[in-house]
Amino acid sequence: DHLDRYKNFRDYLKAKEPIFKYQKKSDILILNYNDPIVKKIAAKARSKVHFFTQSEALTAKKKYKNQVFLTGLRNSNISAALVVAEIFKIPKKNIEEVFSKFKGVSHRQEIVAVRKGAKYVNDTAATTPQSAILAIDTFKNKFLGSKIILIAGGTDKNLNYKNLAEKIKKDVNFLILLPGTASDKIKKGINGFDNVYLAKSMRGAVREASGYAQKGDVVLLSPGAASFNLFKNEFDRGEQ
Repeated sequence: DHLDRYKNFRDYLKAKEPIFKYQKKSDILILNYNDPIVKKIAAKARSKVHFFTQSEALTAKKKYKNQVFLTGLRNSNISAALVVAEIFKIPKKNIEEVFSKFKGVSHRQEIVAVRKGAKYVNDTAATTPQSAILAIDTFKNKFLGSKIILIAGGTDKNLNYKNLAEKIKKDVNFLILLPGTASDKIKKGINGFDNVYLAKSMRGAVREASGYAQKGDVVLLSPGAASFNLFKNEFDRGEQ
């Protein structure tokens, strides 16, 4: 993310190192084992390193009464939280209580409404193409057979939109693009994909989506881009 602020990816990584650089031996660093770049960071750490894996989220469904409503089988947040709970020896009953009550975080794959049988999802915090790809996969798998109506686009952060464009051509039934430089990249990548509407505002995008949506469809706001050309920030975008 934010590759427009750095010369290259190496500089981006250097900017992240101060997060753990000044930790002491008695401190704790929790890292994602499934990410090869993050995994290498462990060698630079002075603190105690604990890893989490994506599979722990699935294991938690068997080990605990995990009824937490979080979409996406590869949810790393559950896995990381479980590592923290185990480090601090949180009782099993407390963990299960959290699982039973936690409904996710606003603006992140959040089902905000159901209108005429169509589900409306606010995933405005997805400001990279990879996040939008994951959201499309999540709702395509969660609601099998549903049509995906995607509201996407905005301002580019010097990111590559080739994979998102391919995902749109493969799994999105109707695309609504908000104005911006990222949208221009997406348009180039989806050459031959005809079901596209160019919206001038969020109001216009939602109006077009609701006119197209039918029972069982998923209207997904997962922009894959920054918001500053039209909105105060991504959360203003989600509220609108």
